[in-house]
Amino acid sequence: MPVDEVVVSFLDMEKIGLECSIAVEKGISMHEINCIDIIEFCESEQWGNFKLFPAQSMFFKIAYKLWEQYPFTKEELRLTEIEKDKWGIDLLARCHEEAINHFMMIVGRRGLKSSTIAIIAAYEAYRLIIKDDPQKFYNLLQGTEIYITNAASNEEQAKTVYNLTSDRIKSIPFFKHYLDNSLDNSSEIALYSPKDVRDNDAILHRNSLIPRGEAYKKEKIKNGTIRIKSIPTSATGARSRGSIVVVFDEFAHFERSKTKGRGDPRELMGGNKRTDEAMYRALAPSSATYGSDYKIFVISSPADSSGKCYSLYTSWKEQISHYVQQFATWEVNPMVPENHPEITETEREDPVGFKMEWAGEFVASINRLISDAVIENMVNSSLVYRDFNVGNASYIVTLDPAKASDPDSDTYAVAWGHAEQRDNGEFLYFVDGLKGFTSMSAIDPQTNEHVSTELDPSIVDNFILALTPRLRRVVGLFYDQYNSTHSIHKFQKLHLPAMETTYTTPYKRDMYANFIREANSGNVILYGQSNIGGEGGDELEKFIMEAQHIQRVISGNSISYKHPESGPVTTDDYVDAVANLIHQLSRFCLLGADYLKDIRKNSSSPIYMNHGIKPTTGASLGGSPFQNTHKSVRSVNVANRIHGNRR
Repeated sequence: MPVDEVVVSFLDMEKIGLECSIAVEKGISMHEINCIDIIEFCESEQWGNFKLFPAQSMFFKIAYKLWEQYPFTKEELRLTEIEKDKWGIDLLARCHEEAINHFMMIVGRRGLKSSTIAIIAAYEAYRLIIKDDPQKFYNLLQGTEIYITNAASNEEQAKTVYNLTSDRIKSIPFFKHYLDNSLDNSSEIALYSPKDVRDNDAILHRNSLIPRGEAYKKEKIKNGTIRIKSIPTSATGARSRGSIVVVFDEFAHFERSKTKGRGDPRELMGGNKRTDEAMYRALAPSSATYGSDYKIFVISSPADSSGKCYSLYTSWKEQISHYVQQFATWEVNPMVPENHPEITETEREDPVGFKMEWAGEFVASINRLISDAVIENMVNSSLVYRDFNVGNASYIVTLDPAKASDPDSDTYAVAWGHAEQRDNGEFLYFVDGLKGFTSMSAIDPQTNEHVSTELDPSIVDNFILALTPRLRRVVGLFYDQYNSTHSIHKFQKLHLPAMETTYTTPYKRDMYANFIREANSGNVILYGQSNIGGEGGDELEKFIMEAQHIQRVISGNSISYKHPESGPVTTDDYVDAVANLIHQLSRFCLLGADYLKDIRKNSSSPIYMNHGIKPTTGASLGGSPFQNTHKSVRSVNVANRIHGNRR
């Protein structure tokens, strides 16, 4: 039966199914069985009616050996040249008759990954259905469920792929005869094979012969044995599934394995079952049941150069028995050109993130966060350290308490600053001052050795009590959670807006992402000179040193910011305080009154806003530091709130 004469009706597909069974009994290979190919499955009107992009059609032509039926187009050949010149991967060398079972697509955001997975899942389900009795085809026990499994990095991604796959299957008339709606849920699609349909017809016939009053003798209708499952990372639930096709979706962003040794597999097996290594071990071996028909797809945007995905990438790209393609978003999706505003903005604000998110590049696991050029641009040599408010600016103060008594280790760092709005509506964030406090060191008269004494927090408290009257309008005092509870409670009783910002990994990730975005955009300005009394000079030098060494550590979907463990600089006190300052200033400028409401809602203690600041030392201030903040950010007179100290 020629392909173009196939009519997508139940009876015709029963006939095709029987032809498949006969072919299997005669030992005819799957490639000789009469079924449509994946290109027609996507693009023909009676099937998908979905126009493939060149990167997708090229991928399918090689993966399903269709290059003779569909010669490569000029655009597809251009992509193969880009691949070879840019990454040293020869895609045309993969055009051979040997089976390829391992496929990898590395591409940036909006690079057609999810739609490609949905096509693969639907087409592979179709291939199983036309085998008539896929369990017999693969010598499995009758009733054995055959899975097409998509393992996603998170639940949201799993649902996205499920919805795309479900929509595609339900839009194709062929599948309506085989859908098992009793198992249609948010993560799994069940389909009947023609053999399943015949078995259920037989059950219905036998049940119809059972007399009334003996319903307990009726057999239960069987569920479809062809399953499409989209799951988040949970290796325990995936380990028992026999999958003919496994898709690892956004695999580079799976949680990473942690070992105490050097990656001994026995350590990995006993560890977290949700990691990239555990998921691969759980799912990949299950495809061995299906001989040369099984397929493993790794489809992901890149991350750092570690983890299982990167390990497979470096191995597979060197083997023509494995397929690897790697492209930037704009090379595969013409709807997202290289000059797209979102892409250019990311490149300007976060060059490392740009490489992973859009350019399709793996990056080093440990990266320097702030370049020398950005640091040089931040420090303005004409601005002088200042601990007083000459206008009507609103100030924020951030504090990073010391965590050790070693004077060479941790510093209790304090940063304060304000924001000013440009004519174009953007904000500049000024760091007006830095102050550091360290533990004291003295000579023990008995041992004649240096002995460190832990810093007394009241020394810092007294500094804050003297600073806040001079700054006049203080929106908030933000403490790291370590060793700060007593100070926070003390200041709240004095009606100072003190609160805790716990430096959890998510908070610190957002804090630094905000800081580096504003710094790379030229919106962060630090004073460049100490005052007449020499204050602020040493702290500025230490900040610059820390900024030159602070690192972004990437491990799959996890990003953290840390100081080096060894070398000339092993602290991050000042850079943490400045990053938190810029983070809080930018949120205040963006959210206005909502920002303050959020602070009150999430504060560990009540914040008293209806009184002026009443420090125990220095002059008492009248009025509230929160005046005008009951209005929305757009209705506030920015000149009164922020411009009072324009430079």
